[in-house]
Order: sequence, then C-alpha cells, then structure tokens
Amino acid sequence: TYKNNKYIMKNKNIREIYEEFIEEYAEYFTSNEELWYNNLNKVKEYINENNTRPSTYSKYIEIKILGGWLSNQQTNYKNNKKIMKNKEIREIYEEFKKEYLTIL
Repeated sequence: TYKNNKYIMKNKNIREIYEEFIEEYAEYFTSNEELWYNNLNKVKEYINENNTRPSTYSKYIEIKILGGWLSNQQTNYKNNKKIMKNKEIREIYEEFKKEYLTIL
C-alpha cells in the first residue's frame, strides 16, 4: 500500500511515520539484489585478504556462510536459476569469475 499510495498510506501523517520507520530499520528492507552485492563484496574481501575462497567447512560461522553462498552462486550460475536469471547479476558474476579465476 505504501508503494502505490493507497488505503491508509494516503494519510500523510501515517505515511511519514512509516517512512521514518523504513529509514531507521533500512537494513531490514534490503532487496535480494542488494543482499547479493553485499555478499559478493564480502567474498571478494575474504579472498583478497586470505588468497583463498571461503570454506563451507570453516569453524567460523561467517566464513562458512560465505562459502555456502559462493557454492550456491556457482550452482545457480551453471543452471541459470534464481538470481542468476538476472542479466546484470549474471554479468557481474562472470566478471568476478574472471577476476578470481585462479582462486575459484
């Protein structure tokens, strides 16, 4: 209703309160694409610092999650599924693969 400015969101006061709420809790309103870019950047940082890909077997949960995320991206890329159907995401992932070819 916010996006379409319908129903209760037509009320200026309520709309402003909702906008403040969204701004305060912006981290919880990120799109799948934004989350994907954030994860890709985390993987790049990890690889640049450690000269290896994050492992799904790491004892550190954050590294393990990144390793699982990267593994899922490789599968989705290969099968052209989920977010890899997005042409822009797919092209960025291809650039990433070229840049980190020796690590992946």
